[in-house]
Amino acid sequence: LGETMHFDENGDPPALYELVNWQNTNGKIEFKIVGRYDSTASQNEKFQLNEKDIIWSQGKMEVPISVCSDPCIPGTRRVPRKAEPFCCFDCIACKDGEYSNTTDCYRCPDYFWSSIYRNVCTAMPEEYLAFADPLAIALLAVALFGFVLMLAVIAIMIWFHELSRSKNDSIMPLVVLMATVAFSFASTLSFLGKPVDITCRAQRALIFFLLTLSISCLLTKIVGLIAKGLVGIRRKWWGGTIPPFLNSLPWLRKPLVVWSLCLCIQVALCSIVEFLGKSKPVQNLGALVGTIIWECTRTSSFWLTLPLIFLGFLAGSTFYLAYVSGRVSTIGPEPKFMSYNILFCFIVFIAFIPAYGSTQGRFAVATEIFAINAVAYSFIGCIFFPKCYNIIFTVLLILFIMKKYIQFGVFFRTGSVVFSVIFSSL
Repeated sequence: LGETMHFDENGDPPALYELVNWQNTNGKIEFKIVGRYDSTASQNEKFQLNEKDIIWSQGKMEVPISVCSDPCIPGTRRVPRKAEPFCCFDCIACKDGEYSNTTDCYRCPDYFWSSIYRNVCTAMPEEYLAFADPLAIALLAVALFGFVLMLAVIAIMIWFHELSRSKNDSIMPLVVLMATVAFSFASTLSFLGKPVDITCRAQRALIFFLLTLSISCLLTKIVGLIAKGLVGIRRKWWGGTIPPFLNSLPWLRKPLVVWSLCLCIQVALCSIVEFLGKSKPVQNLGALVGTIIWECTRTSSFWLTLPLIFLGFLAGSTFYLAYVSGRVSTIGPEPKFMSYNILFCFIVFIAFIPAYGSTQGRFAVATEIFAINAVAYSFIGCIFFPKCYNIIFTVLLILFIMKKYIQFGVFFRTGSVVFSVIFSSL
């Protein structure tokens, strides 16, 4: 044929192929050469193909897909179909906490979580009751209002200090109680922000200390009232006698004695709780999926009940003494308001236990702050509001009477007499 043939080192002829495309034209099959392969040609000319001349199945000019399933997108993985070729598969989304950018799913590293499309891992968001949180702002507003209200009460009590207490009654328990309630509102700041070691250790101990000091002030107050009305209580008691322990009430009337006894016991119990069950900030990954919850480790329930039992005993004793003294008409209505205050504290505590146990994260912290604010407001409403109402109403009434019926020149001459009458009647 006049062509020169070259054989390789093994004696094989060169590879010469023609690429033939079977084309259906008007019902006839035609064989059209669309390319060729020549192993003896140069590297760039070995394979030649004219794609424009190729006609695929059903007369289409586009290259058909050679698999029965489309490739999986990132965030999904392949699941082979049973009894079908290996190129047939389904694409299933990766699970939460997994990502995929190829054909398989992989677990995200610690403290990372998959995105909404499961194609990349991002750092988990952190949750705690921050100062800029709307819930924290609302609770702070409530606490700030209570703090300002308490400052107003303190101002009224200081300005009209002779009207704010009964005759021959010590002002010290009332002053300490006012300062304790004000500090209770301010203590809510320790619950906000990202937990640290010092705040986790101080939160519960501070609250127990303030509650113990508040209730011991009420106890001192009620002991003083009972000590003054022992004669009336003796008449009201069943059988005309009183228990022997009430005979020592004048000795217990000293505030330092009651405070020292109550606070020493509570401080000892809180120290045991802090020593045996150290509270520290931890990252809770299991409470809310895909979120890191910063919280203080909760102390063992057994050790936490010790200061609660003592606090409950102290509140129960105060309520009992207030209830007993409230039956005596000579003491006045103040023990009844103390009873209402202790009852409200019991209600808050009973409602707090299930609410706190069923919440996590910032809502648990918000529950604690709400309970503290509620108890502090109960002291304002039950203890200080009647006193302030009595003071303001009495002063306004006297000023109205003086302005209406007494001339301006007589005002200063009779004012001291009128106020002395008020002091002796309160």
